[in-house]
Amino acid sequence: ALDSIPEVMDSGVGAWTDDYGQEQLGAIVVPREAPRGPAESQALIAHLFRRLQEVLGARRLPSRLVIRDSVPRNSNGKVATGQEMRRILFG
Repeated sequence: ALDSIPEVMDSGVGAWTDDYGQEQLGAIVVPREAPRGPAESQALIAHLFRRLQEVLGARRLPSRLVIRDSVPRNSNGKVATGQEMRRILFG
């Protein structure tokens, strides 16, 4: 769904179960144009959440979106999963 948004050049989504047994969903987004500062970053994230809600509804929205220069990928070119995504998205 993220890749269908014109402002998004690339994205990667990760899902995992947190310490409370709840599934967490997060996404890394590479924008077509880099935001120029925190205010533009926040505006872009808000815009992306609105667009995702239109497409996915509230049930499958990521709990966090992070803007980066690139999406981490493994040696096969697939989006990194598990601990790598969790570290980037949730620290």
